[in-house]
This record gives sequence, C-alpha cells and structure tokens, in this order.
Amino acid sequence: MTNSLLKPAVQQTPGRFGLIGGVGPDASSDLYMRVVAEYQSRLDGAYPDVVMHSIPLPAELEQAFVRGHFDTTEESEVDRLLTQSLDVLEASGATCVGLACNTLHTYLRPLVRDRDVTLLDMVEAALGRLRDSGYRRVLLLATAATVRSGLYSERAAEFGVEIVAPDEAGQHVVQTAIMDLLRFANPDEPAAAMREYAAALPADIDAVLYGCTDLTALRDHDIFPVPVVDSLSCLTDACVDYLSQDVTATASA
Repeated sequence: MTNSLLKPAVQQTPGRFGLIGGVGPDASSDLYMRVVAEYQSRLDGAYPDVVMHSIPLPAELEQAFVRGHFDTTEESEVDRLLTQSLDVLEASGATCVGLACNTLHTYLRPLVRDRDVTLLDMVEAALGRLRDSGYRRVLLLATAATVRSGLYSERAAEFGVEIVAPDEAGQHVVQTAIMDLLRFANPDEPAAAMREYAAALPADIDAVLYGCTDLTALRDHDIFPVPVVDSLSCLTDACVDYLSQDVTATASA
C-alpha cells in the first residue's frame, strides 16, 4: 500500500534545465545557485530539475575567445566541445539549455537549431530586460569577442535599444578586469579600475550592461552613476520562467 503522504498534492511536470558549464566555472556556479534560489522563491521551496555538463575547456582556448583572437582551428574545437555538451544534456532529458557565457552564444545558437531543446538565450533575455526597463542608450561592457561579434548590437534595434561600445582605452580596462576576475582575483582591484573608467562615462548613457558573466562579480560594487543590468541575472529569470511554466499551469488546472 502506497503512503499517501508521499504523494505530491499536484502532479508537477517541470522541464529539465541543461546547464553547459566549465566556461567560466564561477559564473556557471553562480547561475545554478541563482536559478535554485529564484525557483524556490516562486514555487514554495521546491527545487528545479537541473543537470550540468562541464566542458573540458583548455586554458589557452578560453583566453583566445576572451581576447577575440579565434582562428579556424580554435573555432572548430569550440563547436566540437559545445556539440559534445549538447549531446550529453539532450541524452539526459534536458528540455532547455543555457550557457553562462555571452561570447559563446555566437557558436551555440546554430548548434541548437536542429535539436529538440530550447535555447534560453542570454542575449535575448538581457535585451528584453533593457527594453522593459526603458533604457535606450546602453554601454556594453564585454569581452572584445562579444563586442566584435555584434551579438548585442545587431539585434538591439528589435528591442528599441542602442548599444554603445567602449572606446579603445575603455575596452582595455574592461578586458583587463575580465581577465583578472577569471583568475578568481579579489574583485576590489578590478572594481577600482572600472570606477576610474566610469568617471568619464558619456552623459547620454542611461544604463550599463554587463555583457560578460565574469563581470557579475562586481555587481555589489557601486561603480557607475547609472543603473547596471547584469546579463547573468537576466538569464536566471529566463531559466526560471521556462522551468516554472509547466508547474504553474498544472497547479492552476
């Protein structure tokens, strides 16, 4: 005889979130913890269904994409690693996938198109947040690879947003901060350097976008005179929105 106390009051059918990790392990861990906390706050302490695959990324390859100096061989290796991770996650039953790295969305998007999983796109989530918050002229702080790729600038107009890139000196400050944070350095030093850069922020900028998840470590530092939107928190909300939709719909049926 089955103990009725062990049966859930409502049959829940949440999706399974496949997290591609290992590309910025600190950011991947942060995303997981944020998703868990936000899911619990929305669903009475329940835990989400999450599986993670950590990509075995060589250090030199990580540094190459942060600096934006990929060659054809390195791009092929990135495709291979992402494909391997998607295979693992899809085989595990993941219904959606996410990646705590803006830069690699350029390579991830085409790899997901023909798969039976939903990509929770961090760039789309961040642009949506900017639009909904009423920010129109936004300074993008990200890796050189992300800035050059047009990940944000090419789609910004769809969301009524104008993306502004730092000048060469500003990009150097941002790039140095990212590399320091990647080494798990104390964020106080990168924050101080960024604060000097922020002092010369153009007057027509009404928000700053952290378009690199490693910059999330600076979220508790008061750096800019305008609001800061963190792409990782935008992805968190997109993940929890997706994962909780089936549970909420079932509970209200």
